[in-house]
Amino acid sequence: MRKLLFPLLSLLLLAAFAVYAGSAFRLQGPGDKAVQLVLVVPGVLLFALSGLDPFRGVIRFFKSLSTGIFLLILLSGVFIFTVWMAVVPLQGIPKGGDEAAYLFQSRIFARGELTAPVPGVEDPRDLFPFRHFIFRGGEWYVMYTPSMEFSWLPLPPQELPGSWGRYSRSFLCLGPFCL
Repeated sequence: MRKLLFPLLSLLLLAAFAVYAGSAFRLQGPGDKAVQLVLVVPGVLLFALSGLDPFRGVIRFFKSLSTGIFLLILLSGVFIFTVWMAVVPLQGIPKGGDEAAYLFQSRIFARGELTAPVPGVEDPRDLFPFRHFIFRGGEWYVMYTPSMEFSWLPLPPQELPGSWGRYSRSFLCLGPFCL
């Protein structure tokens, strides 16, 4: 009986979470985490306790691989996922102050300059509230020393076909990522 009851309860809990996650009633913040704790965690535990082993063949395959091949597959998967996250959900747009500052500084350097003119608005800090931007003496620059931004210089996105600029930046990060 346990072999049938646990997988069915597990499937029911996970299906309930899938319906909840796709509904208009999904909560935000701690409430959502509580629903996940009540539905997903018991669902996964019940599935584990059921004794079913649907991934036996997959596990056997990965155990048969050498360490180097396994790491290559693993790192390739993580790299592809990282590129996908940057391009699809985040749309290549910086979402935080640091990232916006890096992008802005690389675009200044790509123009062959070290600073940009301050925008012609009354208080540019209202439009750019990041602490990383410095407005002084009619110049606009970033608080960081030039480093990663120079690696973006040979590959400005406006001069490359399609979205290759975003992908090429990902390739530039591949060396440190693998280290």
